[in-house]
Amino acid sequence: MYEELQKHSNLLEVARSTIEYDWVNYELVSEHLKESNVSKRFFVGHFSWRITSHILSIVRDRTKAGSCPVIHVMVQYFHEKNLSFEDIFVICSGLRQAMLKFFLEAKMLDDKLFSEINKLFDLNFVGVIEEYKIFYDSKMDNVAQKVAPSHKKGRILNDDELALLHKTQTNVINALDYVNSLDTDTLQEVQELRELENELDDIFEQFDYSKLEPELYLLVAQKLERYVHAINLLFEFKDLAFSVANLVGTIERHCESIDISIQKKLITFLKNTIDDMRSWRENVFINQSAIDIHYLDSSLLSVILQIELLFSPDEDEIDDDTELELF
Repeated sequence: MYEELQKHSNLLEVARSTIEYDWVNYELVSEHLKESNVSKRFFVGHFSWRITSHILSIVRDRTKAGSCPVIHVMVQYFHEKNLSFEDIFVICSGLRQAMLKFFLEAKMLDDKLFSEINKLFDLNFVGVIEEYKIFYDSKMDNVAQKVAPSHKKGRILNDDELALLHKTQTNVINALDYVNSLDTDTLQEVQELRELENELDDIFEQFDYSKLEPELYLLVAQKLERYVHAINLLFEFKDLAFSVANLVGTIERHCESIDISIQKKLITFLKNTIDDMRSWRENVFINQSAIDIHYLDSSLLSVILQIELLFSPDEDEIDDDTELELF
């Protein structure tokens, strides 16, 4: 579907920081973010890099357009900042403009590439529209439910989760310096991460969305537990290990009571999370292009907490007041 874009996928990977910079500094996007008191640094750290990861996954045929897991979080956050749907459209369109600008300045933008870029972003925005509708439908349902008294209490984030979500790295370490400081034995642990990612991809392909298969979820949890062990051996990434360990616990607790109607969406979220972890590994250890090796830490936990809501929306729903802590 995206033959021309696939030819340039490695170039897009290298140019991600340039494209993201142009995105947030695109005049209309910059104005809308400023008017809503959303800092560019916050937007890049929590949203833009995950969305560009999703775009690359679409180009590389790893996932379908319109299934970006961070959109659910972003729609909620924009709602809290009083951004309208028109604002969301302008901000999302900014990435399209940034990508077109990149290929135009590189003198590579022909009719076919132009068409593929527009097709990709049109199809992807359909997913944004659907997520927006689901979110506001749920808001209306919540309003209706509040007419009657409710005794349900949402899950409160614990101190470790809150600390990680609000953590700011004071000593930024780039990938090149970090990798150069590692010995050969430590670097071998990274190879196991790659193998586990591939094994998880294989497991996801086995799921039948029409029925509940707890044994496959437990197999996913087992692989992720090994992932946690391998990350812990790297010492520097205890926060990432903590987040993935949270996901393991969530899967083990709820794998036998998942709502089949949302199973496809749940698996998509899990697959995209693994793609994010794969991109992190490649950006830190392979391409060594990450400016900050900890760029994934807090936002990974944010997405994993959203996945927790999908696993058990009735029992463990995070309440409205606490939900703001995700951002």
